[in-house]
Amino acid sequence: MNPEQGVNIRFLESASDSEPPRLELLEPTGSDTPVGRFIDRKGVGVQQLAFEVEDLSGLLVELKQAGIQLIGDGPAAGAAGTRIAFVHPNSTGGVLVELLEKLG
Repeated sequence: MNPEQGVNIRFLESASDSEPPRLELLEPTGSDTPVGRFIDRKGVGVQQLAFEVEDLSGLLVELKQAGIQLIGDGPAAGAAGTRIAFVHPNSTGGVLVELLEKLG
């Protein structure tokens, strides 16, 4: 669960010797959360793509300088020991993009 984002989270991944890609399923904790509002407007489906990055703060500076529209003022606490930030769908052809950095 990520109370700050208002979601319950389930990760699914395949068995692999290397780090496999993961599928993250989100369930809103209420209709007044970002994911809850998205589902109310658009219905259930693919809401976003997430990419792991090495230096989230540095990347956000680069994106802002390039004129990319972000959501929020900076990194937020994510699930499973990560920091996260979001690129607005207006800057990505209509797809919400999550950027995440593993901590520790």
